[in-house]
Amino acid sequence: MKQIQAPVLFAWGGQDDRIDPADGHRFVEALQREGKVHRSIFEADEGHGFESPANVEEFFGAVEGFVAEHLRISGQ
Repeated sequence: MKQIQAPVLFAWGGQDDRIDPADGHRFVEALQREGKVHRSIFEADEGHGFESPANVEEFFGAVEGFVAEHLRISGQ
């Protein structure tokens, strides 16, 4: 956790059959505890990847906002 220097966007689903969703919650708690800049998106009804159109739209909106906030482009 100490090595993380860049902002983190982390998304996961509660129905993931590859990764224990509780691990995602622990990761986000650790980011908070360490004061790391992050944005997390948890969808209880999704698995390993979002499929619901509403959740996909929310996810890509979050990605767009996150990149706009944290990506520094030279000359702008």
